Formats: sequence, C-alpha cells, structure tokens
Amino acid sequence: ATIDVKDMFFMVPLQPEDRDRFAFTWEGQQFTFTRLPQGYKHSPTLAHHALAQELEKIPKPEDIAVYQYIDDILVGGNEIKDVETTHQDIITHLENLGLKIPPEKIQKPSQEVKFLGIW
Repeated sequence: ATIDVKDMFFMVPLQPEDRDRFAFTWEGQQFTFTRLPQGYKHSPTLAHHALAQELEKIPKPEDIAVYQYIDDILVGGNEIKDVETTHQDIITHLENLGLKIPPEKIQKPSQEVKFLGIW
C-alpha cells in the first residue's frame, strides 16, 4: 500500500527565528517564507525528517514494514489485514496533523503497487 503526502515541503513550518534566512525581495517589496520552500537545497532532507518523526509515533505490528522517501510512504507485510490497518492508521495520523493526502495518491494493499514511479 502507498501514500503520497501533498505539498509536504509547504507543510513544514519554519521557526520564527529562521525566517530571515528565507527572505527575498520582489518588485521592491520584501517577503519571507513561513513554510519550507521548494527551492531550498535542504528541503527534501528536512521534509523527510519531519515526516519520519511522525511515522515513528504510529504503532505497527512487528511484521509490517514502512518505508519512506521524502513524502512517499510504502507499507508492506504478509498479512493484508495488518497492512490495511497500518495504512489507515498512517493516513488518519497524518490527516489529524493537517497534512493533505489526495485520494488519487493512495494505493490500497495489493501484490503490486507503483512506488516512486516504479512498478
């Protein structure tokens, strides 16, 4: 089963003391990001770490494996019921945090899933 979090970079808030580092001027007006910007070279690492911390909080059966790459999550195991339960627990936890998971980016448990563009 897979999950793809929508706009993960923009879901990671910047600490107020760090926002000056993300300031820029456009057409004579100064702006600053309040969320992790996509163009920042460390955004993938920071987004991955933030999501990994949340995934650690979700209990799962011993025989269930959860793999993550930035905002993509793969849930696997031998028992479909355990995979379904863990998959739904992850979705519920992330949505309770305010993260968006588009239904079209969710793949239910199956013998084969597309993950990171690979079947």
